[in-house]
Amino acid sequence: MISFFKKDFLNELWLDFEKLLNIKNDEYDFNIMPISGLLVSNLSKNDFFKNLQSNLEVILNDGEGSTDTKVQIIKDSEDMNWIMLSDDQSFDLLSSIYTTINAINSHESIKNVIGVALKFSINFNDLTEKCFLIYRMDLQSFYPFAPTSHNVGDRNEEMEKFLFDFLKSKKINLENNKRNWLGLWGIPI
Repeated sequence: MISFFKKDFLNELWLDFEKLLNIKNDEYDFNIMPISGLLVSNLSKNDFFKNLQSNLEVILNDGEGSTDTKVQIIKDSEDMNWIMLSDDQSFDLLSSIYTTINAINSHESIKNVIGVALKFSINFNDLTEKCFLIYRMDLQSFYPFAPTSHNVGDRNEEMEKFLFDFLKSKKINLENNKRNWLGLWGIPI
């Protein structure tokens, strides 16, 4: 069977999460916001996906190493859903995203995960801007996304370039080809 995912993509993702958690920069005041989302397709009809919210709540909130991460499933379209995760603790939020992806992977449904949208704030041109860092599962890399409205096509490319350069300097695994920086307008955050 052919796999489109590197064997250790989860390890590489966690290393990037650790780098994000370790960014300390007073000049740009980089902060991970307390909510993020995973865009997933409904193609998998296994038992894990049939009871996705309750399964994730058990995995994330019960037992040793549990978090207080809240889980909500939001329907995006006929065949797409958002798994919204919220937690005031940045480490717990990123850990819960990682655990969610790992759980989906262990139930042989990783191809259902389209991407992850991490929301954060950063000081840009003396204004605090809220934007996203998108992780595309098919590319296994991040890219910045700074929508200026919910209208498709409205984005702040100057901000995205700034973010790209800033995160590249922090050694985050970023997608270099801008043609692959797909917009995700209407993220329910």
